[in-house]
Amino acid sequence: MIKNCLVCGNELREDAQFCSLCGRKVNQQPLTPMPSQPTPTPPKPTQKSMPPKQRKQKPHRSVAPARTKNHGFGKKTIIGVSLSIVAVAIILFFIASLLGGTNPLSSADSRFVGEWEQNTLGNPIVWNFKGDNTLENLSSDGMMVNVGTWNVDGTLLCLYNRLYNITVCYTYEFSNNGNILQLSSTAESEGDLANILLTKKDQPGAAQTPAMQCSVDSDTNRIIITSVDENVKWKDIAIITNPAATWQIQDANYKGLAKIGIIATITTYVAVGDNILVLTPSGAVTISLMYIPTSAYLGEWTVNV
Repeated sequence: MIKNCLVCGNELREDAQFCSLCGRKVNQQPLTPMPSQPTPTPPKPTQKSMPPKQRKQKPHRSVAPARTKNHGFGKKTIIGVSLSIVAVAIILFFIASLLGGTNPLSSADSRFVGEWEQNTLGNPIVWNFKGDNTLENLSSDGMMVNVGTWNVDGTLLCLYNRLYNITVCYTYEFSNNGNILQLSSTAESEGDLANILLTKKDQPGAAQTPAMQCSVDSDTNRIIITSVDENVKWKDIAIITNPAATWQIQDANYKGLAKIGIIATITTYVAVGDNILVLTPSGAVTISLMYIPTSAYLGEWTVNV
């Protein structure tokens, strides 16, 4: 049975869903058919003829997805990565603080950074441990001069002297809330144990300097302790001689407490009757005693040898 489009009268195939001429869907034909008067049959479209473009348009696509093609990280991803980096940096900073003050963003140990004074007779030496690991000393004209570098290697503080091209390492110990720094070197090339006491510049020393009184016995070439505060250790006292002299610490019975020229190995407290025996040279020798924890001088005595 031949079907015709009820809109335009075009002849339809039996299985047609749309009219090939007007494009009207077959199942949506109007209920009222067209007048029965004969309608001229339109010519069949040639192969080149195309239905109206609006009838053959492809399903509508959203343009937005094509414009949101991701060529890199999204804004949320970048913010997330940035926050993660900041969090890691903060964690590393606090870990370094707990482990001794080393800043992970720098190789310098913050406990050492700053100016320190080495209290020597009449001419304090200033050490400047800079944050970039360079080491400066105060010159005779009052200017800080770069003398080398410093670096902390575990339990050692290593100092490189660029003038002599040598490196000397010291064990170190802080006291008085980090304001006192004791350096000790046992390098074979330097002979006996060398001690350097540094005090943070413009910071208070240790608790209190003890009182000590001595007498001079030129007949036996000795400086004798006549009074001293309690709990003063010999290892906390430095002996400076002028001119350079050899000496030994002895007890009241003239028994040596340590080898000649050695004081750091003495474990006993200073007692009345202890003495400093001056061996050489002949003539007047001045003995100065300094209390290491405070870098303060206890007194000065001269003995004729």
